[in-house]
Amino acid sequence: VLQADKAALQTFRAAQPSSARLQGGCLASWSDDTDLCVAWEGVQCCNNAYYVETRVCVLALANCGGLVMTDSIGELDELMAISFDHNAAEWVPPLERLQYMRQISMQGNAIRELPASVGQLQQLSLLQMTDNLLEDLPESLGNATALTDVYLDGNMLARLPNSIGQLGSLKNLLLSNNRLESVPDSLGNLRKLEVLDLSGNSIATLPHACAMDSLHDARFDDNVLQSVPDCFVGPKLEKLRVSHNRVSYLPDLGSSDALELVDATNNSILDLPQT
Repeated sequence: VLQADKAALQTFRAAQPSSARLQGGCLASWSDDTDLCVAWEGVQCCNNAYYVETRVCVLALANCGGLVMTDSIGELDELMAISFDHNAAEWVPPLERLQYMRQISMQGNAIRELPASVGQLQQLSLLQMTDNLLEDLPESLGNATALTDVYLDGNMLARLPNSIGQLGSLKNLLLSNNRLESVPDSLGNLRKLEVLDLSGNSIATLPHACAMDSLHDARFDDNVLQSVPDCFVGPKLEKLRVSHNRVSYLPDLGSSDALELVDATNNSILDLPQT
């Protein structure tokens, strides 16, 4: 079975620029006559209870000077984590067979689409796709209910799927510097959310019904908001950033005993809350 993993990685290697395979390149150690689990840089193998031999479980090839993605990576069906930051990938590898995947980090590439099969990854906890070219997210994303950290800042997203409210384990949701003009009401269902960053968009309104009891950092700077609903000020809120909007009234701040910072500069505040 490990030989199949090696063949998939050899196909990947063959598609890379020659600079990556030369001395000093990220793939220079990927020699056919060496043990990929020991000698191949960026490859980690793990024991699996279902197999006698070890399998490739981690691929860590960040900052490798322009590596491209190949479909063969989707054949590494014991893969649990992939780090492919700051390369030249234009797509995410096929995910249908990667049922053990827990962490996907592909920030700083040129990826335009997240495949619908991401919703099949029931163990996925981290999705790091900052600084890509994503324009949309599949509705199936809401089925990846183990997600705790989603980083999608610096893309071209114009909308969020309604299913995002199904991600009940989500703690960190970063969506700054996209093209959002609205967010779905289901966003208010994320009870475990601790950090919400919607700054640098064109959002006019936020959900008025929400249960943000775990939220401690809310970032709404640089939008076109006229108000922030009271429900975003929960008992654990420490920081509320709403600068550079069109806010006339701040929410009731008395619901939080933990509040340390409120930044409402560059708005049109008519009156301050009593608490």
